[in-house]
Amino acid sequence: MIAPRTSRALDAQTELTTRGNLLQGPLPRPGTWELGETGIDFVPEDPARGRTQVRWEDVDEVRCDIVREHVRSLTVETVTGERAVMIAADSLGVLRTIAAHVGRDRLVDVNAAG
Repeated sequence: MIAPRTSRALDAQTELTTRGNLLQGPLPRPGTWELGETGIDFVPEDPARGRTQVRWEDVDEVRCDIVREHVRSLTVETVTGERAVMIAADSLGVLRTIAAHVGRDRLVDVNAAG
């Protein structure tokens, strides 16, 4: 489940931190993505907006928009049907970290033929 509006970090220690955007609604929200042992944590530039968090055990599927070996976006879908669309400066690092935690079988290339 995606947990919005918290001020507490999801992970005590992060494995990867990168700048990026969270796409929810008509405008992207700039901030920082933090990935750690517990899950994904988005820290917005505007602290009043609160963090958006997804625990690894709640990830059902990660839809990857990959074009010419460049990851344009990642859509994390939870077991409850919620979605978080990620744009990250280190998108390949994010993809590798997610795969290490949820497994490659949950990654889907949306541009793959067939």
